[in-house]
Amino acid sequence: MPHDPDPPPAKKFKPGSVFFRLEKNKPGMLLPRKGNVTTPIDFQRKQLPIYQAKPRLLNELRRLHNAIVGYTVRFEDVTSPETKLKFMTDGMLLREAIGDPLLLRYTVVILDEAHERTVHTDVLFGVVKTAQRRRRELNKIPLKEAPQSHDILVFMTGQEEIEALARTCRDIAKHLPDSCGPMVVIPLYASLPPAQQLRVFQPAPKGCRKVILATNIAETSVTISGIKFVIDTGMVKAKRFNPETVRSAVEHLELLGALERKDGHVLLTALGKKMASFPLEPRYAKFALSQTILVSPDFCCSEEILSIVSLLSVDTVLYNPPARREEVLAARKKFTSSEGDHMTLLNIYRAFKKVGGNKYLFSQLNLKLVSCGVDTGNIRHCLAHGMFISAAELQPDGSYLALDSHQAVAIHPSSVLFQAKPAYVVFNELLHTSRCYMRDL
Repeated sequence: MPHDPDPPPAKKFKPGSVFFRLEKNKPGMLLPRKGNVTTPIDFQRKQLPIYQAKPRLLNELRRLHNAIVGYTVRFEDVTSPETKLKFMTDGMLLREAIGDPLLLRYTVVILDEAHERTVHTDVLFGVVKTAQRRRRELNKIPLKEAPQSHDILVFMTGQEEIEALARTCRDIAKHLPDSCGPMVVIPLYASLPPAQQLRVFQPAPKGCRKVILATNIAETSVTISGIKFVIDTGMVKAKRFNPETVRSAVEHLELLGALERKDGHVLLTALGKKMASFPLEPRYAKFALSQTILVSPDFCCSEEILSIVSLLSVDTVLYNPPARREEVLAARKKFTSSEGDHMTLLNIYRAFKKVGGNKYLFSQLNLKLVSCGVDTGNIRHCLAHGMFISAAELQPDGSYLALDSHQAVAIHPSSVLFQAKPAYVVFNELLHTSRCYMRDL
């Protein structure tokens, strides 16, 4: 049976990985070169770690007259004394280890999907390592999982935490004793530039230990070879569904003119149907439409509004490496607008367009583009028209109060308005940490 003479290197991307496809509107996504792809299925198959062992496995199968392969799951055992390769759940192996703590029936144990951190898998790691050590001490047949490696994967909650720990680790690396090899610290999170994300797949220099600090993007989306130790903080940033907010959302959509109540039912209005056709959150669709449909006779700023909406539709267009903080602040200062974060983003986009950047949302909307030029007041009127729900008022003590929920809020330190105290602001979102922060003001 023919086989590929030059199998590819160890797996870089897992099917469905965030690294597998490039989306124009989503940063941090990679697409393999077209020349390397015959069909999507074929490409994905060749990236699997087992693929490089394909020739050897085929040769072994050809040499044998037969191979019995079995499996064991709860209430079903399809194996025999002749079984050489057995698939089983982690719970079944743990049950076997109770009666056979040295796992003497096996010479090789592979714990798959261990990064998912089930209780059974965590306990099995200890059981297998103990069995491995005890069998070596008792001169039994050795128990083998994988080649020796010293790389470490640490799961963190987000970019800020990762960058802070990276600085700490790099400081520690400078003072390691001579008996320890050098340590290479590599961060991994979605907003990193693609080229820097790919560094996690490059092997560490000889004699070095690679320490990868990642969000849970590395938990299910990618497989990184060479990891021996996994440290999980047990914490994750997650968006929550709050049912106590469904009613509030309906009320907001009514205020936007997207919904109406009729005979006890909640129905989409004509405006609501147009908003639903936009690939945007309702508030963005509203103020994109507000100037083109509702107030276009008065405000001519469709080009500026659509640019801002597009920039707000992705996670972030700004790269902020902490190691280059001063350089980043100096670069950003060139575009900072005293009128707020939206105008700052617009300045950045205008500079981007001057050097040949592409348009974002324009191609998806059949809208006539009109620019207001230097009259940014039109833009801010239009933003307020769509974002009036997310407004906050300055209080006598210097704090802010959200007008819809009446909760205390503060300006996020990343905002260009952080040092300012406008009487009223509109914002895109609230971020709950030690305080409730308004972002994109």
